[in-house]
Amino acid sequence: MDDIRTLIDRHSQYFTDWKRFICSLLDTGGWTYGAFAKRCGMSRNTVVAWCEKGQVPRSREQFIRIGFAAKMNPDEMNAFLQRYGKYPRLNAKNIDDAVTIFALQNALDYPQSLELKRRFSSHLKDVLSRRKIGRHSDLPCFATDQITSELLSVSTLVQFENFVERNREAFASTYVKLIDFIDAYIAMNTMSENGERGTVNSFFSGLIENPAVVTEFNTAISKLRCYGEIPSRNKLIALGIHLRMTADDINTLLEFAGMEKLCAKDKLESLIIFAAENAALQNPGIGFSNAILLRQFTKNAAIREKCDRLLRQYNMEQYLCDDSADIYEYITESLVTLDDDSAEEILHLLGKQ
Repeated sequence: MDDIRTLIDRHSQYFTDWKRFICSLLDTGGWTYGAFAKRCGMSRNTVVAWCEKGQVPRSREQFIRIGFAAKMNPDEMNAFLQRYGKYPRLNAKNIDDAVTIFALQNALDYPQSLELKRRFSSHLKDVLSRRKIGRHSDLPCFATDQITSELLSVSTLVQFENFVERNREAFASTYVKLIDFIDAYIAMNTMSENGERGTVNSFFSGLIENPAVVTEFNTAISKLRCYGEIPSRNKLIALGIHLRMTADDINTLLEFAGMEKLCAKDKLESLIIFAAENAALQNPGIGFSNAILLRQFTKNAAIREKCDRLLRQYNMEQYLCDDSADIYEYITESLVTLDDDSAEEILHLLGKQ
């Protein structure tokens, strides 16, 4: 633990610095606090808090407002959301994000994008609700890159309407991989001796004493399953830790959510990487056991193939279960020692605050 703390302190200048970024953004654009606040549709005091106190915007939507105010293109917005907000990149198979991509690509402003979202979101959320994503395996999969490329070529509202209609099934299938991955891990962690699987609620109720946190996870997964609403990055990372995922599987979880992998330049996430990998080194059986069980429960052929590759790397003699090397315990004990406000939310979600 002392080694990783020393490493973090030594390289602190390389970690993401929101205050430096937002101040540079305003300087480059020649905007005063008041002028930029007006462009964002937010208060001057909020912008002052960003620039002078280093307070980070509290929602993905606030980051999107900033991106519109700075006239970012879709690629710039994606980098901005992932690096500074730790939120999912814009996903062309999500209707709200598809509208945002269309608006940014065609120089529409934020209020215009909101009007388009109101126009298209209600109908497609009804489609998502009826299909009950995650409870059916018959939804086809669609290439995100292909749909994104198609969307970036759309330049008129009529073309966008046609794009939405053509890709209705793609919108409905967006979250199949993410939900399958979560469901497989829930099944792994709740399987009883007689083969019965527990529920999401039973899993978290048995782990977390705070009922409010249990409700947070239940609500987040319910919204994901029924409406395609992706949980926040910290909530997904905390979910992965609760489920005893290796660092590699947490990265898979984040990628399925359209987010970048755990970032070594982020103080909090670098500590999670270190603790998770240290636990796996102490107990190689963690990866072996997870791969065996994940292959059994996932419906994703690519994940099953990945598990097969991992299992081929192990010899049965290596599979030694050491309960003292528990990923959850390693990570939470490490985070508790981190003297940084960034750890507060995730420690709350991990039931440590």
